[in-house]
Amino acid sequence: MTIRYITSSAPADTLSGKVLGQIKREFGAEVEPFTLHLPVPELLAGVWIAVRETLLAGSGRRDAKEVVAAAVSSLNRCPYCLDAHSIMVLESSGHDYSKALADGAPEQIEDAFLREVAEWARATRTPGSPLLATTPFSTKEAPAFIGTAVVFHYINRMVTILLGSSTLPF
Repeated sequence: MTIRYITSSAPADTLSGKVLGQIKREFGAEVEPFTLHLPVPELLAGVWIAVRETLLAGSGRRDAKEVVAAAVSSLNRCPYCLDAHSIMVLESSGHDYSKALADGAPEQIEDAFLREVAEWARATRTPGSPLLATTPFSTKEAPAFIGTAVVFHYINRMVTILLGSSTLPF
């Protein structure tokens, strides 16, 4: 998938080039949710830092943070991010919860912790929800889980506006 009018390359000695290099090394690929920010290098760097420090490097189980990304993406009707993070849930947990996440049916998730995390993530668009006050993760893990939810509410909007439907296999 490409983004019209934006090339996904930058000289290595620029801020964008340095960020893209780190994305390739640590995320595995230059993916469109990052490269769509190339016109504003500082924004690209900020989005990458937010994703890296919450989803990739932050405290807490990786599969659970991927569940947050997928559940938020389902809420926001972002098929690209839902597909990508459902694949990552499968890879990191060994279980395919893609249907439960896509259907907004966390009760179908067998793992009790992942089910609670999905329910919490779905509550992030419901101000005042009691689920937001009783988190399934520890205080130490809270910045990573909350940060993942916040950054995916943002990324989902950018992807939906600028990329459209998913091109991933399922």
